[in-house]
Amino acid sequence: GIRNTEKLVVRPGTSEIWGMDHGSDWFGGVMERRGVEGRPELQPITDLNPPDEMNHYVDGGFYGHPFVVGSKLPRYEYMDREDIVELADATIPPEWPTGAHWAPNAMEFYTGDQFPGAYGDAFVAYHGSWNRSVRSGYCVSRVYFEDGHPWGEQVYAKFVGDDGEVYGRPVDVVMEPDGSLLISEDWGNRVYRLRYVGGGQGSGLRSAATSAGARVETTDIALAPVDTYSRFCARCHGPEGEHLLAGDEGEFRHSTREELHEITKEMMLQTAALDASEQEIDAMTDYMVAIQGGEPFGSVSNAAAFLAGDTDVLQGDARPGSSVTIEAGDETTEATVDGNWWSVEVTAEPPFTITIEHNGDEATWEFPEELWP
Repeated sequence: GIRNTEKLVVRPGTSEIWGMDHGSDWFGGVMERRGVEGRPELQPITDLNPPDEMNHYVDGGFYGHPFVVGSKLPRYEYMDREDIVELADATIPPEWPTGAHWAPNAMEFYTGDQFPGAYGDAFVAYHGSWNRSVRSGYCVSRVYFEDGHPWGEQVYAKFVGDDGEVYGRPVDVVMEPDGSLLISEDWGNRVYRLRYVGGGQGSGLRSAATSAGARVETTDIALAPVDTYSRFCARCHGPEGEHLLAGDEGEFRHSTREELHEITKEMMLQTAALDASEQEIDAMTDYMVAIQGGEPFGSVSNAAAFLAGDTDVLQGDARPGSSVTIEAGDETTEATVDGNWWSVEVTAEPPFTITIEHNGDEATWEFPEELWP
C-alpha cells in the first residue's frame, strides 16, 4: 500500500518509523481525459488530488496504494471492485495529508535547539510538482507535532516564484550539530543552509539581521532571504552571489538604516520590474545591514557595480548628489546619476576603477576583468 517513500526516519525517543509518501498521479484522469470542448488542458480534479502523505508505518499496515488514497478515498479506476470497501476499511490514512503532487522526498525530525520550539517537529523537503497545471511544492516546510501527532504545517523556504519560475527542487533536509538545516536540491545541484536568526514574523527563510553585529563577507548568500534574493537580485548578482563584492572591497556605507531601506526598495523595484512587498524589502534591508557588520556606517555607497544584461554598461547605487567616475587606462568617464542610481556605458577594456564621491567622502573599487563578459 506504499507508492514511493524515499526516506524512513525514527521519531526521537520512540521506535516509531515515519516517512513521506508520494501520492498517485492523474487522479481525475478517467473524467478529465473526456475533455471539455475548447479547454483540453483542464485538470481541476487532478490538480488538487490526492494529497501526498506523512505516514506512521506499522508492522503489517496497509496504506492504500494503488486502490485507495488520502482519507480512505478510492481511485475512480477501482470503484467497481467488489472488495473496494474492504480495502478502504483496511487502509491506514495519513497522519498528515500534505499538498497534492508536492512530491515529498525526505523528512527529518528536529532534535536541535536553534529553531525555537521545534524539538520533535519534522522538516520536509518537497521536490515539487509536475502533475499540476500550476507548479506547487518546491519548498522545505516545518510540520508541527504535539503528543506524537502532526497538527499543522508552515513553509520555511520556498524555491518557486509566484510566476512559476523554479529556483530549486529540494531533495533532502538534514540537521547539522549546531541545529541549522542543510537542504540539498537537484535543479541547480546546490546545498543551502537554513539558520534561525531571530526577529520578524512570517514564513520563508528569515533575514540576516543579526544582533551580534559580526562582520561577514557580502558573498555569504546563506544569510540572504533566499526567495527574495532569487526574485530580485540573482539576475545581476548571480544565483550564488558571484557578482557581489567581497569583504572590504565593497562596503555598503549609508548613514542610517532608513536610508538604506529606501535605496534597497528602489533597487529591487528598478532591477526586477516586480512588485516587492514591504516584508521582502525589510528582509533584504536587514541582509544589507548584516553584511556590513550589523549596523550602517559611513556616508558613501559603492554598494554594487555590476553588468546590466549583456550590454557594455556598468551600473550601481549611490547616495543622491554623488558623483561617479570610471577610469580605464587613460580614459575617464563620468556616470549618469539619477536619484540613487548610476549607470555608464563603457567602451574601454577592463579592469575599471570606480570612484564615488559624496560631500568630500570618497569610495573606490576595482572592477576586475573576470567579471566582464
